Amino acid sequence: MMTISELKHHIAYCRLNEKDSQKRIYNSYYNQARLICEQYTEDHQELTAIIKQGFQKMFNQISHFNPEPKNWISSFDSWLRKIMIYSAIDHLRKHYRKDLFLELDTAIIAASIKMESNKDKVSMSEIQKAIMKLSSADRTFLKLALIEKLDFHDIAECLDISVQIAEANFLRTGNRLRELLSGFSSPLMPGNSTKKIFSSR
Repeated sequence: MMTISELKHHIAYCRLNEKDSQKRIYNSYYNQARLICEQYTEDHQELTAIIKQGFQKMFNQISHFNPEPKNWISSFDSWLRKIMIYSAIDHLRKHYRKDLFLELDTAIIAASIKMESNKDKVSMSEIQKAIMKLSSADRTFLKLALIEKLDFHDIAECLDISVQIAEANFLRTGNRLRELLSGFSSPLMPGNSTKKIFSSR
C-alpha cells in the first residue's frame, strides 16, 4: 500500500497519463480490487476481465477523483471500491449474468436486518428464506444498499437508473420483504424497528 505522499504523486502523474504511475497504482491496489470483485464471481477469467475493466475505468476517470483533504487514502479506497463494484455489475449485466447474488450475501443481509431489528421475534433462517423469495434484481439491490453501503445516488449510477427510482425500489423491496416475513410463525408487526431499515435514508 502507498503512503499519502506516494498516492498524491502517482495520482497527479496518472492525470497526465503517465504509464509508470498507473502501473504503480495497479500493483499496489490489485489485491484490494480483487477482494472486492471476488464477491461477484468465482470464475478466474471473468474476475480478471472485471478487474482490468475497473482499473481502465479508474484511470480514464482519475481527473474526477476529488478526495477529502484530510483523508486522501480513505477517499481513494472508497472511490476504488465504487468503481470496482460498478465494473463487476456492468460486466455481469453485459454477459447476461442476471443472478448477481451469492448465498453468503443472503446470510450477511439477514444478519444485518436481524441486528438492526433485534426486538423482532423472527429467526435468521426465516429472514434468509424470505430474502431468497425476492427477485434477483431485488436481492442485488439489497446487496448494494446493505452490504456495499452505497447511497441512492451511487446505486442509481451503478444500475443506470434515476435516484428517484432507486429510492422507490429500496422502499418497495423493504415492503415486499416485510410482507414475506409476515407469513412466518413469528411475523414482523407494522411500525416495529425493522421498518427503519427500509425507510428513505
